[in-house]
Amino acid sequence: MKPPQSHKPFVVLAFAITIFVGALYCYMYWQVNVSVAKAMVARELAHTEEDNKLREKDLVKLYQSTAADRALLGSFFIPSDKTVQFIEAVESIGPQAGAELTLSSIEADPLDKAVPGTRGNVHARVDAEGSWTAIYRVLLFAERLPYKLMVDNVHIDTSGLVSAKGSRGWRISFDINAVLIVAPTPPTP
Repeated sequence: MKPPQSHKPFVVLAFAITIFVGALYCYMYWQVNVSVAKAMVARELAHTEEDNKLREKDLVKLYQSTAADRALLGSFFIPSDKTVQFIEAVESIGPQAGAELTLSSIEADPLDKAVPGTRGNVHARVDAEGSWTAIYRVLLFAERLPYKLMVDNVHIDTSGLVSAKGSRGWRISFDINAVLIVAPTPPTP
């Protein structure tokens, strides 16, 4: 007769294999989740990088399209070392408009030792006499000076002025406030 065979080793082996397969399944499941998470992060980084490149292209396009405007920007401010040229430009309005123009109470912020980019102001009081057309042109030309400025305290009167030709004369007075800026020193070659 055959000795009875025990099924215990097979049960232990089946149990061990089941535990091994379960552990292997858990490990694989964990690895897939980690890989998917890394793939999602990589995909987000790729999308972010694409968006950044598109923004960069847009910024470069904007930068190139505004080059002319940016070049003109500095001309709207009066460089602090060119205050005299600004005052001369204001004084030249009189002959251009056909009026007798005088400047009084000229004040400019001292920006001699200021760092580049520092802003200041120049203030001048303008008085002009002449015909109505001439004083109107004085005001018009002052407002159209190619600088960032403000014309205020405008006062127009006749005050009984009579021109050399015997016609009625007009007088105008106003304040001009302009922005000074300390320009950066150009690099030396």
